[in-house]
Amino acid sequence: MTLKDTWNNQYNGDRVSALKDDNLFRMEVEAIVETCKQLINECPEKTIINILELGSGSGELIRQLEKNFISLEIEIKFVGVDFSENAVSLARESSSKNQQFFCSDFLSYLQSIGPCLFDLVVTQRSIMALMAREEQEGLLNEIYRILVPDGFGVFSECFQADLEVFNEMRTMSGLPAIDKVWHSRYLDEEMLSNVFDGVSYNHFCATYMLITRIIYPFFQDPVHNQKIHDLASLLPNSGSTSFLKLATVRKN
Repeated sequence: MTLKDTWNNQYNGDRVSALKDDNLFRMEVEAIVETCKQLINECPEKTIINILELGSGSGELIRQLEKNFISLEIEIKFVGVDFSENAVSLARESSSKNQQFFCSDFLSYLQSIGPCLFDLVVTQRSIMALMAREEQEGLLNEIYRILVPDGFGVFSECFQADLEVFNEMRTMSGLPAIDKVWHSRYLDEEMLSNVFDGVSYNHFCATYMLITRIIYPFFQDPVHNQKIHDLASLLPNSGSTSFLKLATVRKN
């Protein structure tokens, strides 16, 4: 099965996300939305905001962003890019007049457009979908190029160093290490700091991951979307015990 087949299969049926953990997907969307709202509020002089999502899937994140931005007195336009035909088809079925979706690989799309076009670029585990470091670095440089001056990136991605720390805790608990998803390459923090200024991180699901990926499987074989996941998603977040985290970057 090819990588493209894998992603197309993720969007067979009516699922809005390729992520099987429903609570984690909701928490991720909420963290991205809240971060984007804060960033937009820092730009009161703008009358139009252009937002690009790389790896837009079914368009669920863009729909949630638009829903939460209705109260803002500003026009916001969205572009979503995904290389899964199934995902783009689902996104277009529910798109609004301010949303456009394109079926393309990320680099090809970015290289086809001019510089300084977007105020904000968001990703949900999309940069890590590129399998080679040089491809990821090329993508980050292209994102920098198409951002306006003082534009932002909000990237929800998995990071290799954090996975290694997390697996050390699993080993201490007598659990096997978590392998990265086969069709991905987890990021290195220096890749972001080499391109962008003012990189900051939000471990938005640290408590959730500790409970659902260490404490829960310590007692029994884990299954997605159980009551313990619901409980873990409601508890206050604390710490930095997650390899999935939100990176906010800025182009100066």
